[in-house]
Amino acid sequence: MKARWSLLPLCVHPPLEISEQEKEILEWAKATYGEERDNPFKEEGFFVLRRKDNQKWYALLSKIGTKNVGFTADPKEAFVNIRFDRESIALMYDEKIFFPAFHMTKKSWITIMLDRGLSQEELIGYLEKSRQLAAKK
Repeated sequence: MKARWSLLPLCVHPPLEISEQEKEILEWAKATYGEERDNPFKEEGFFVLRRKDNQKWYALLSKIGTKNVGFTADPKEAFVNIRFDRESIALMYDEKIFFPAFHMTKKSWITIMLDRGLSQEELIGYLEKSRQLAAKK
């Protein structure tokens, strides 16, 4: 007997939306350095920006549950992990926008929750620093 319906539509998740600040980050990277997002992971919602000259990552953009950064509720939100100056990284943590790095070393990376009040100018400044820290030594 041939089934008239399928469970497949119930198992397929819609693609995750890209947040406004994620779009702005991607546009900045492409316009400024000709660098586009890379998807080295199988999991949807995770992608990186890497330098063209040495292939080192300077940003990991992700959609993760907020429990991963200490909240009690767990909606998926947009985050970016960036390289950060080791001497001042701990001074940045405010548990609202800036968090210890998720999925990266906490000694040299920091996690920023996007679309939470950080201006685009500030965010681009942090991304520029991160990109510089990923330069060849």
